[in-house]
Amino acid sequence: MSCSRTSSPHTPPDDPPTSPGTTQFGTMVINLNGRKTRQEEVARALLRAPRPPDFVICIETRTRKGAKTPPWDDYTVAAHNYQTRLPNRGIEVYKHNLTPCRVAVELASKTG
Repeated sequence: MSCSRTSSPHTPPDDPPTSPGTTQFGTMVINLNGRKTRQEEVARALLRAPRPPDFVICIETRTRKGAKTPPWDDYTVAAHNYQTRLPNRGIEVYKHNLTPCRVAVELASKTG
């Protein structure tokens, strides 16, 4: 096989959804394009969630001009604060320059 990460379409998932109406992995995607206070945006989105997500994906397709710290630092701090409040959930935060396709591959590799 050319790609060992792809699963066959007829293979059932190992972990069923935790509750009706949720995605299998409980993934939250936050688009931060054009936002100035990224850390606060992540925290607000996490607190508004109907249930704690298993994974948090922060996507920013543009980099900030003249930025002294990369957006990745903001995301890490926000995820760490959230993880402290809800220690039973593991939070995965992805770098800002990932495309949706790349995010899907990364998510699949993290979840097995």
